[in-house]
Amino acid sequence: MNYTIVYEVTDESLLMIWLPALSVIVALGILLFNLFLSNSPKKNSGIAIGFFATCFTLFFCYMIIPDQLADYNETNERYENGNYETVEGEIEAFIPMRMHENDESIMVENVSFEYSDSDESFCGFNTTKANGGPIYGNGQKVRLGYINKHERNIILRIEVADE
Repeated sequence: MNYTIVYEVTDESLLMIWLPALSVIVALGILLFNLFLSNSPKKNSGIAIGFFATCFTLFFCYMIIPDQLADYNETNERYENGNYETVEGEIEAFIPMRMHENDESIMVENVSFEYSDSDESFCGFNTTKANGGPIYGNGQKVRLGYINKHERNIILRIEVADE
């Protein structure tokens, strides 16, 4: 049976890193605007808000970005070195994303997977069917490359059977 690769973890971007960095730029912009351009009588409170926002976002980035980078690098290294498991078969127990719930789950050959569009806490597949993901339902033939990390199976590669 022939398969087509529809997802690889190496295609992931570092968007999760750039968003916190962008927040630092916005906070600094608020601070600098209030320091140099504002003629408002409430200039001092604007400076305090800008200073607090800058400090908070810098602290946030200091706490978050190193862990995200380490996860990104470790996951990609494991994938590129072939240090992952593979399961092949038909999707069973497909539970699509529902209203007010963000995750979707599947099972292939008794290996369960759960993923969500809103969960950027790990590097790996997370696009649900409702948002254009390649996994669409029970009976679909797939081959998945995955790792188990933090008691969770994380999909690194998706291959879909050619029909």
